[in-house]
Amino acid sequence: MKVYALMAFGLLMSSPATAGDMSSSEATFNEYYGKVRRIDGADATSAAREAAKLFDASYLGFLGNQGLEKSPPEALHFFIRATAARHFYTHDARDVSAMHAAVGALASAGQDTQSDWDTYFRSLILARDFDQAALVQMRFKDWLPALPSIVLTQERTSAEKALWDVDVTSKSLVRQSVDVSRGMRLVVISHPACRFSRAAMIAFESDPELRVLPVLWVVPPERDLNFDLVGSWNSDHPTVPVRLVDRTSQWNFKHWSTPTFYVLKDGEVVGQGTGWAIDGRSRADVVDLISQARSADHGTAGEPGQ
Repeated sequence: MKVYALMAFGLLMSSPATAGDMSSSEATFNEYYGKVRRIDGADATSAAREAAKLFDASYLGFLGNQGLEKSPPEALHFFIRATAARHFYTHDARDVSAMHAAVGALASAGQDTQSDWDTYFRSLILARDFDQAALVQMRFKDWLPALPSIVLTQERTSAEKALWDVDVTSKSLVRQSVDVSRGMRLVVISHPACRFSRAAMIAFESDPELRVLPVLWVVPPERDLNFDLVGSWNSDHPTVPVRLVDRTSQWNFKHWSTPTFYVLKDGEVVGQGTGWAIDGRSRADVVDLISQARSADHGTAGEPGQ
């Protein structure tokens, strides 16, 4: 899934240009982004740290209002793209704030573009800042995609784990707290756009041995809600519905590629496996993963559906 996401994110790259035609802002961005793309295989914490390090090496001077005010429009356009790339890995709220300041400076000068606002808007989606995203969407509703209604069942807390449920009937996203602190369960990082995830979910539909633990199928945050795709999958496969992760920081997972299987015991990871072969060869690995975790545990599995 990380590869899938980066393919979509690759649209942020500058178009090819010769060295003679390329501005310093464009050259800086292309060098930075080329390095960022190569850190894909690292675990989430290492990837975030490396992305931040690469960003600071190229763009640290832009931080703060004084740096933004001194920067020409072209440099700010590329700064917004670069910050979005950093945010893709770090999920750091400061990245969204920096984009907000940059697009605001461009708007004040009458130099903002659709690309600037679209990049900022999609980073707000990734950050689950739906209030600000709605304000941006209302301002540019002629060309930005509409957002579903947002339903909060309770205020967000720092200790909470939460998932978003797609409700196609009411065209809404419903945020629900999830308690994984008791018993054992399987949490699978997945995505209906990932063919390996789809193969795994279809296998789970018809295989009781794979479903001996309660299972949560969760989609990591991304720059597109994929509301219709997720809703369609859930309608067609009600026994293996996927839910959207609120924030990755709420979970102690090192890897968010799809599919990744985590066995949790009282909220702690006690087993992990990555990948699913299309031909089904991975079934035995996942069965073993679950079996080993259960054998090492003498407690009781959590209730299904939690």
